Amino acid sequence: MDSRRPYDDVTHRHRFAAWCASTAANSSPNCRFSVAQGVRLIEGCGLQELGEAWNKLPTVEDFDCRHRIWRERLVAAAPEAIGSGERRRFTPGVAAKLINCYLKPLYVTGVTDDLSAERTLLRDAIHPPIDRILLQTLAEQNVGSSGREWRRFAGIGWSNFTHEQYEAVIEAVKRVTHGRLWTIEEHWGGYRA
Repeated sequence: MDSRRPYDDVTHRHRFAAWCASTAANSSPNCRFSVAQGVRLIEGCGLQELGEAWNKLPTVEDFDCRHRIWRERLVAAAPEAIGSGERRRFTPGVAAKLINCYLKPLYVTGVTDDLSAERTLLRDAIHPPIDRILLQTLAEQNVGSSGREWRRFAGIGWSNFTHEQYEAVIEAVKRVTHGRLWTIEEHWGGYRA
């Protein structure tokens, strides 16, 4: 963020969300990077602008397409921001985790009792973080009668996902949640780990 910008609520939310995202996304043994490097990626790709206001988010209809563009930008920028080589495989799956864990504290987990219908639909379209814990639980519980599919995704591993594999996971989440994507986290047990 611009160092000349006053420390305001937008900056405050950005810092927290960027820390959350960077901490979560670097949890894969395949891709390790510091919080500072994650923040540099978020800011370098312009994602911090998404945290300024609801109107900065794409429409519900455009969200998935824009998510792919954000992933592509992050993957392309990663070698310069975090380096490359062993334990630096910044994949579309890692990029998705960075994006999703950035948007979640900004738009999904706050006080939402007075959201307009439009904002509720947009909140529901934001992709949830996908990880091993969630995928394994979905498989074990055969959520949506799709245990085999969840097991296959878990076997690939979130940090190894290609764009197509990640998008297949999100499509499966949409089927199970009827478009309220955040509700899949009912099955995430990471808070108990």
